[in-house]
Formats: sequence, structure tokens, C-alpha cells
Amino acid sequence: MPSATRTLPSLAAVQRTLEGGTFNNWLGLKVTAITADSITLEAASRPEWTNAQDGSVIHGGILSALLDTAACFALTGTIGGPAPTIDLQTQFLRPARPGRLIVTGRLVKPGRGVAFAQAEVHTEGQKVAATAQGTFAASASAPIEETFSPGVREALAIGNIGAAINAAHPDRPAITLTGDNPETVTYGEFLARVRAAQEWLAAHGVGRGTAVAIVGINSIEYLVAFFAIMRAGGVAVPLSYKFPAAVLEYAVANSGSSFVLADRPLFEGDDVPFPVYLLSSISAASDQGAEPVEVSGEDPSMILYTSGSTGKPKGVVRSHSSHEWIMETGEKYSDGRDRVFLVSAPLYHMNALATSQGALLHGDHVVLQPVFEPKGFLQAIADHSATRITGVPPMMSLALRDRDPQIDLSSVNELWLGSAPMSDELIEESSRVFPGAAFSLGFGTTESGPVAFAPHPILPTPRGSVGIAHPEVAVELRDPDGKVLASDTGSVSGELCVESPATMLGYKDRPDVPSPVDDRGFYLTGDLFERNQRGFYFFRGRVDDMFTSGGENVYPAAVEKVLENHPDVQEAAVVPIPDPLKGAKPVAFVVPVPGSNPSEQELRTWTLEHLEPYAHPRRIFFEESFPLSGTNKVDKKLLSQRAEAKVR
Repeated sequence: MPSATRTLPSLAAVQRTLEGGTFNNWLGLKVTAITADSITLEAASRPEWTNAQDGSVIHGGILSALLDTAACFALTGTIGGPAPTIDLQTQFLRPARPGRLIVTGRLVKPGRGVAFAQAEVHTEGQKVAATAQGTFAASASAPIEETFSPGVREALAIGNIGAAINAAHPDRPAITLTGDNPETVTYGEFLARVRAAQEWLAAHGVGRGTAVAIVGINSIEYLVAFFAIMRAGGVAVPLSYKFPAAVLEYAVANSGSSFVLADRPLFEGDDVPFPVYLLSSISAASDQGAEPVEVSGEDPSMILYTSGSTGKPKGVVRSHSSHEWIMETGEKYSDGRDRVFLVSAPLYHMNALATSQGALLHGDHVVLQPVFEPKGFLQAIADHSATRITGVPPMMSLALRDRDPQIDLSSVNELWLGSAPMSDELIEESSRVFPGAAFSLGFGTTESGPVAFAPHPILPTPRGSVGIAHPEVAVELRDPDGKVLASDTGSVSGELCVESPATMLGYKDRPDVPSPVDDRGFYLTGDLFERNQRGFYFFRGRVDDMFTSGGENVYPAAVEKVLENHPDVQEAAVVPIPDPLKGAKPVAFVVPVPGSNPSEQELRTWTLEHLEPYAHPRRIFFEESFPLSGTNKVDKKLLSQRAEAKVR
């Protein structure tokens, strides 16, 4: 982790402390961000705050109060809580007009007895209306105590984060399965099924450290098995149901799984390489109220297998402590609302699994799509009033391509997409279809977890950016020689390297694979990112996607971006094909905007006008949609095969 002196309290805990004061409560301040040395608050002005007869200017006393509050709470990340004010000097720069105000406080110099802090009030147009500097009695600070909701607190206290299920409201819906065999279970029913499955697993020899594989499409039984393995102290091994038989056999053996829980028979006849039990049978045991087996933080909690696009898949071993940090961080930065999540990505993928775990810890309603299907995805939003949807950009592109405008999508207030670059056209279309949703691009890896970036406390996130570095995560960009790129040199691009408590323990029994975690604890992601002058990060593609054409480096993501800027192009994918002279040359696949009909020559001319000649696609092929891999990303390996076949 970065060199913070203490763990940051959650936004909810700081908000409760802020509202504990009568005057602060009257001000109606909302905590929107906190770091080790800063805090950001928001307030909506009131008519009684103004001092002009026409109500056009906010009184300076109100501005001073806002500044004082932000400055004294800026100490929270370092000394644990706000501190009483000793002295405060305020400078008024311009009249503050009524509306939304953003107040930021920043610690300037900590001290055991006295600390120095400053603050700014921004109007809605991002102009600074007033600033303040002051001294604060650090020795008299009262630390903020973390106060998760009772259900979350009880779930986290069991000493086994993988088994954490919010049981505060047993009659509340926990999981709804969509599709041909819809079903809903409450939190009480789900927990009973999990405990019964835990009894079954214990009877079959599963205890602390026992690995058990799960194979199947998304289902309630899948999540029952996952949580039951955790409660039994075991190691869950979710495997892709799309793995060929040989790859599946390898992964089961590599993980050391005692047996496989599957949603269907995996083999015919008696010649089976490992024991297989049906998921539907494991909760048949009676619920005896078994308690979770206590585990160590460094015990493996799960093994997640990568796609294996370049050889055998690698088993990423994740510890209980790494996942506990992920869950607690998600809860700390939650605004406390109850949500309805739509989960359509496969549960063997980190995105879907961590989303489901976090939702069931918080007490949310998880709507589970068995497999991603575009029309069913949108229909599920309408049928279940989903408020938060997650996924990867290709999923959203497919869902919106043939959207029925009569389907009501107005319930969505959070839209999170990640794991792949997203075109401006798709961002615009998503924002248009979900106008009431807070839109955010995210990033995470199986090896380093889903937490790396966060919104800026003041500035709006630029289009296409994943945000700034998360306050509890260390982020670096490095050049091809491994040199860290300085943050004061303007916009830079390099390989993203992440250090956080969520980093994996390592790859399971793969001495042949060099560790991607360096001596300083940074995971080298292999992802190419750009950081602009204000510290915002942009996902530009994979470093290893880069190929050489005639001695020049071609970055497919950059070529795709140019193609997607054409008004008739919805999506683009660029892959290399062999070339006897240049070694390799780029070709492109394009999904046109519905109703448009661009020609290959038109798009080749467009790229030549916007790219160096060596980077332009030599051929452009048109598709109605792109094939997706097992993680719902564009399957470029298959596209490369198609391209080679087309140019023979």
C-alpha cells in the first residue's frame, strides 16, 4: 500500500461524524471523497444563506463555516478524525452564487499538538470563491470509529471473508435467476442452502485448504457452492465451462481440486479423470446451522484461471486477506444505498464474482443472468428495476445494437464498464440510453484485483478515463526499460504497474512462468495506459498487443481509436497478419453504425489521413458483431484466424 499512516475510515463513517454536529448537520454537507491528506464535501445552497436582497450572493459567514469544516476534517486521513480550530484566516476571491458548492480541505503539515490545513470553496463552474488557511488542535482530535451497518459488521466479523453474507434482513430478496427457469431466494433461504451445502462438503472431506472446482453457467446453485466452499474453509476454483476437456482436466489437476461441482455431467461412461458431483445435489443435506471454519488471512481463498490465450491457463491464487480488503474497500466507499445489481458476466470471472460477493455482503439484490444474451440483458433491467449494471464494453455494444426502444431502462442509476477500452461512440450511446445513470469506466485484473482507480475529489472525470489513482493504491507507469515515468512531465504513456493489498499470492504451481510482481510488490499488468497532466488515466490497450511492422511499432488500440472516430464506425478491432516483407501488417474488423454503409476504401483513406502510413490497416472487413471470448471480451485470436483465411 502507499505510505499512509492509517487505514482510511469509510465515507459513511465520516458522514455520520459530520452530521453529529448540529451546525454541520444544518449545513447539509455530504462527504464525497477522502484521502490520506484531503477531504471533499458538497453542499447545496439555501435561500437563507444569501445576504443580498435578490438572493444572488451567498453570505461570507457561510463560506467561512464551510471552509472551516473542510479544513478540520482534512486531518482525518492522518490523525484519525477532525480537530478543533485554533485559528482560521479566510480570503474571499469572488462572489459565490447560489447552487452546488464543492469544498475541499487539505492537510498542509501534520503535528502532534498543532496541525496546519487549508481549504477552498468552488462554485459549480469550478471557480474558486474563497480560500482559508488555519491551525488545528491535533492533540484534541477524536478518532472516527468505523461503523458499518449491523448486517455488514456481523458478516465481516466471522473471520472468513469469503463466507460473508449479510443476514440482517432474512426476508429480503438476495438473488434472482432470470431465463427459462427463473427463481428468487431470500437472504434467509440462501444462507440456509449455503449451510446445508457446507454440511455436504464437510461429509465429503472438505476442510481448511481443500480445493474444490466449480464448472457451470451462472446460477443460484453456483453461488451456493462458492460460499459453502468458503464457509468450509476450502479453496474455491471457478473454472470456465467453455474450457476444452484437455484444458479442464489440466486446470483441475493444477489446482489440486479434490473434485468438481458441475451443473451437468462432464463425461460419458466410466472413464472420468476426476470425481464430478452435480451442483443441484449438494444442498440436499439438512441445514444444521454450521459455523464458518476460521481461516488465516494468508490462506488461499480461491484460484481464478486466466484465459490461457498464450498457452496453458494460469491459476491466480488469491488470499483471504486480499479479498477482505477488496470487500471492505468497496463497502467503505459505498454511499450506503440498497441496490439491485444485474450480473451477466460469467461467475468464473473476477468482475462478476467480486460484484456478487460485494452485493451479498452489503445486503443488495443480485439479478443473475445465466449467460449473457443481449435482449435478455436489457429485459432483465426492466423486469427487475436494476439500478446498477456492470460488464465489459463489447457486452454493452451488443445489448444496445438491437435495443427495443419500448423497454424501460429508467431504473439504472449506475453504469460501470471496464476491462477493455471503450469508444467515444459507445460512451455517447450508453449515456443516451441511460440518461439518469452515473457512468464510470473501471479497471481491474485477476492478479491485482478490481480496485486501482477512483474519481477525482473535485474535477469531473474526462470522457474515456478510468479516473485517478485510488487513494489506497500505489500506481506507476513505466517505460519499456522499466523506468518509472515522472508525474511532472506532462502527458505520458507506459505500462501500468499496481501495488495494493489485493495483489495475488502467485500463480499455482507454475515455476515456468516468471512472477509478474516485482521486488517492490508492484504487479506489472501488461496494460498500456496514458496519464494526462491532471493525473487522469486512460486505458489504451495491451502492451503485448503491440507488434512490429517493417521495424515500426503498431499499437492496435491507437488504430482502433482512429477508426471508431469515423462517424459510421461503432466498433473496431485491429489484429496483425503475417507479411513476408514487413513481418506483420495490420488489418481491421469493423462493426458499422446501424443504418450506415461505409466502404473499405473510405475507411482506409480515413486512417491514412489520421495515422502514420505504416499503421493504417491494409484490409478492412465488416462484421455485424464481434465474437466474444469466455470473459466477454473481443476474441482477437479468432479474428486473427479469420483475417489470415480472408487474405490467403
